[in-house]
Amino acid sequence: MATTEWVLITGAASGIGAELSRLFARDGAHLVIVDQNRDGLKKASVELENKFGAQTISLVYDLSLQETSEHIYRDLQAQNIEIDVLVNNAGFGTFGNFWETDLARDKSLINVNIMTPMLLTKLFLPGMVARKRGRILNVGSVSGFLASPYATTYYSSKAFLLSFSQGIATSLRGRGVTVTVVCPGPTYTAFNWHNTGGESTPPARKRFQMDVSDVANQAYRGLRRGQMVVIPGSSNKVLALFAKILPRKLALWLLTLGQNKAN
Repeated sequence: MATTEWVLITGAASGIGAELSRLFARDGAHLVIVDQNRDGLKKASVELENKFGAQTISLVYDLSLQETSEHIYRDLQAQNIEIDVLVNNAGFGTFGNFWETDLARDKSLINVNIMTPMLLTKLFLPGMVARKRGRILNVGSVSGFLASPYATTYYSSKAFLLSFSQGIATSLRGRGVTVTVVCPGPTYTAFNWHNTGGESTPPARKRFQMDVSDVANQAYRGLRRGQMVVIPGSSNKVLALFAKILPRKLALWLLTLGQNKAN
């Protein structure tokens, strides 16, 4: 890997994004780390520079605003920085009956989980295609294979990201650019759920959680191999398989039972 590789990672102040930043920095990449958490971003930047000697650019942006993607793109253009690897990691969820969840939060979720990855890909992908090299990693979820009665918007956003990634990856074959979507299950991170029931996370997601470093390592290896879909963890692979073969009505019924019992 060339040491001049520039990597852009959203949601890089914590969780999977922070772990991926460490992996890229370890291998000599320069990093553009994006988050709205200014203090967390500053801490991450100091660690990456001191521990790995990485050159970092920290951009504090609110990714729930649609204009943010163009601001990021223009900001890097002004610095003559070409992005070789784009990591669309930022995301959050809402949990509860759809008619009871906050409208503003659902709109923000769509912007962060769908619009920002789509727009950043739209802006940075043409340069990768022109240079005949580049990689994109979209952080989806095993939820993208399913539907949920209580996290409807979140599951739907991850279904979009899965389909979006697979479609673009296929169209890019032979062009020197790859797209990978990683679909983890529950993971020990600071992932934010907004729950109408008053809890910070749906109880069912507290089970079978993977360590964030394991998820990030599998995502990173899959990206470097040019793998289209990465599903970390054997239980998540089984869940994704069942989601493909079970009738959707049966899968929804089982999810409803599980989440009702957890509550």
